[in-house]
Order: sequence, then structure tokens, then C-alpha cells
Amino acid sequence: MGRMKLDHLEGFVGVANAGTFRKAAKDLCIGQPALSRKIQALEFELGVPLFRRSPVGAELTPAGQFLLTRTHSLLTDLERVKRDMRIFREDTGYEPQVTIAIGTTYALAQDLFPVVARRLKQIGSTSIDVRFHEQTTEQLKRHVDSGALDIALMGDFKATSDHDVISLGQDHLCLVSPAEDPNDTQGSIDIASLAKVPIVTYYPGHGPRIAMDAAFRRADLIPSIEAEAGTLSTILSHIRLGTGYGIVPMSSMAAADRREGFRITPVTAMSIDRNLVIRRNRAPVECGLVKQVVLEEAQRFLYGTQLAAE
Repeated sequence: MGRMKLDHLEGFVGVANAGTFRKAAKDLCIGQPALSRKIQALEFELGVPLFRRSPVGAELTPAGQFLLTRTHSLLTDLERVKRDMRIFREDTGYEPQVTIAIGTTYALAQDLFPVVARRLKQIGSTSIDVRFHEQTTEQLKRHVDSGALDIALMGDFKATSDHDVISLGQDHLCLVSPAEDPNDTQGSIDIASLAKVPIVTYYPGHGPRIAMDAAFRRADLIPSIEAEAGTLSTILSHIRLGTGYGIVPMSSMAAADRREGFRITPVTAMSIDRNLVIRRNRAPVECGLVKQVVLEEAQRFLYGTQLAAE
């Protein structure tokens, strides 16, 4: 048996008191699908059904009635602990920390995370503990859905009852070749021409690879992939060694020192949507502050990238 989560018990009590999942979700300020997942996880953990579900509501089973009796006393004790800790903080002047988890792709993290960390350090709020996570696009989607990430800069993501989404525009992909490459790739390159050259790109599951594969499928073409990698530095090493031409986001090549020794050519009709996804009802003051910093720095970075592409 795994570890029972407190928010699952709170969701259970909320449904028991409200009588319906819809009303309980509204009372708890969370989405109904998220609340249903919590109850399902709790029922799986305990090995018994807790509610009889019907079109008119949710009625406690005998197991649910027994759990409700035990849970009320547990939550009452926890409220006493919270009250005692509030008194302790007031007496000692202790300022509690709120942990905010931020995630983005490996390609963006190397440019975005350092400046965000510097900005937050300059603000000097001791009540915020920010954790940075570098992940693939597929991992980001999974961890945003599960609530493991509070803020994520990622690709396509549809707004839900649990998340807000701010569109930051598109990040175009580009062909990276050695500066001395004899092939003429000035201006831009279309996907038909791209299908004729050896390509070095990211592993499947990374945002640039997902966008590239989708573009080739739409054109009914097959790319000639010579090598795959998980980081930009490995892709650039392959290009230097003549393995092939790199396909990466334009934002990855925005830094002047990174462009040295390479030729950057935009690829037509191949781009990644960039969105800032924010988890709702999560430490609104602290999360709002971090969100604003991430939003400003991401907009500044991606806008500079778009200017470089023009």
C-alpha cells in the first residue's frame, strides 16, 4: 500500500459534505476532473468503493461512511497542528517558504533559468523556494497534468479548469550548418529541400523533434536522420564533425557566442508554439510573483529571438 495523500482525503470529505462532485469541486476551487481523479486514487489505495455515483449525486457506501468518521477526527487534529504552528511562527517571527516548481525544455532552460534565478534573487523574497526542472515536452505535459509543476514554459497545451495558458507566440525552427558549408542555404529552406540533406536533431519526445516530424508527415516526406541527441551541445558537436545539418529552435541559437562558426537558416512552415502554463489556486501571491518574472523574461528572450530571425 502506498502513501495516502492529505488532499485526497480533503477531496473525499468535500464530496461527502456536498453530495455531488460538481458542488464539491466548486467549494474546493478545483476542477471536477481533478477531484474525480483524487477520489479514484483514494478508492484504489484503500481497495474499496467510497461512493455510489448516480446522475443526481454521490452517496457514501458503508466503507465511505466509516472512512468519513475517521477522517473528520484526523482533519480536526491537523487543523490543531496548523493553528499551533501559526502561533509558533508569530511568536518566533519565522517566515514560511512556499515551494514553486518551474519546468521547461532542455533547450530553453539553459538561457531562461539563469536569468529568472537572478531576477528572483534580486527581489530577495525569502518566502519563496523555487525549484527548476529541465524536461522533455512529453514529460512537461505529464507533470503539468499531475500538478507536479506550478509553472511551465512549453509547447501546445490546452487550457483546463486547473490551469491558465498564456500564449507567447511561435519559435521557428532553423537549419544549422557549418559557416564554411559550400551548399547555398541563404534566406530560408523549405521542407522539400530539407528532405535531401542529412539531419541531426533531438530524440523523439522533445518539442523540436515533435514539430519536425509533424511537418514532414504533412508534406508526405521522410527525413534522413543521421544522428539524434538530447542536448543542443551534442547536436552542435555533430555538426562540427560533419555528421549532418542540425534542426533546432531559433531561440536555441540566439546567443552570439553559440552562433559563432555556424550558419543559421530559417526553415519554412516549421515552428513550435510557446506557452506559459500556470497552475491555478497555488499560493496566489508567491506563484503570481514568480509567474510575472518568468513571463517577462520569456517574452524578452523569445522577442529577441524573433528579431534575430527577421
